[in-house]
Amino acid sequence: MGTYTDFTVAGYPLILSKSEVVAEAMTVFRETDRRKFERRVSQRNRMVWGEPELSEADDNETVVDYTCQTSKVMDRLNIMGFTMDRVRTEFEQCRLEELEVNGVEVASDEDEKHIAFLCELTFDGYAEAFGRILRCGYLSYPFEEYKSLSLDPIVTYILDHQDKYPFGFFCADIRCLIRLACELSEPESLVVQDISELVSGGYYEESEPVCEDCLRALIAGHPENAPRIILTEGSSDRSALEAAMTFLYPHLSQYYSFLDFESTRSPGGAPHLVAMVKAFAAAGITNRLIALFDNDTAAQDARRALNQVSLPNNIAVLNYPDLPSLEKYPTIEVAQLVKTTNPEI
Repeated sequence: MGTYTDFTVAGYPLILSKSEVVAEAMTVFRETDRRKFERRVSQRNRMVWGEPELSEADDNETVVDYTCQTSKVMDRLNIMGFTMDRVRTEFEQCRLEELEVNGVEVASDEDEKHIAFLCELTFDGYAEAFGRILRCGYLSYPFEEYKSLSLDPIVTYILDHQDKYPFGFFCADIRCLIRLACELSEPESLVVQDISELVSGGYYEESEPVCEDCLRALIAGHPENAPRIILTEGSSDRSALEAAMTFLYPHLSQYYSFLDFESTRSPGGAPHLVAMVKAFAAAGITNRLIALFDNDTAAQDARRALNQVSLPNNIAVLNYPDLPSLEKYPTIEVAQLVKTTNPEI
């Protein structure tokens, strides 16, 4: 018969799947987001589970889930390319495509009314109505409970359309809907994929890296699911950037990978970085690449070799930023001071 599992944003059940998680939704997590803990049945999410039976409310249960703060999930989705601009664009494109299909298949007055509604539907109107649904906790099932509330037509449309597009939201990738839901929720709220029932039902082993397995399956055909690759001039750059990323943005660090100079015995320097960029471009690598050059004369000279190269959109070439504090770095003054105080040097 199968077991159902829910993906929630700020407690609201956004994605319901049977017997397995939705792989695309799992890309907002990493294995470090996995939790296993004990809770009482009375502590369950009411919007997912409903009111617990009094006889079971004090019972303990083991929970296995993936949890991340909503603000961090938005950061991760932005890195993967699911920005609000993309969400808006996909909504409009898919809405127009749906209008073309429905325009050909008009069969009744009801169909004509639906087409007229879609013609007037805007992204901003949808977002406002969807935000109200999230705040009020209106659930799409059972929808009959809300029919007596004289709800806004867009709210009614969202709750009553769950077939081709979940919540009637036009998009080609479910992560656009997740991104919108996160945008409309409090930043400190949580995004949760609860796999407890799937584990207890035998669909996943308790120690199975569900998130990693989903990523591995998706990466083969969709590079946006793979880590962004950062190419630097040398191993010291890589070490500093990797450490800084882990310290300042730990929730994003696993979304980037760096060239390992030590294990590959790769030479460093700006000319070699230029050669790597050309090689990746020529090989048609679809991963998103960031080639980061030093901010010095040697790097500027080396980068000129890329001016005549037509790089694909997935490769960005950057320099370290200009820092006012380093415009007059006192290297000469320090050397003169040392020589003055230590004539023998």
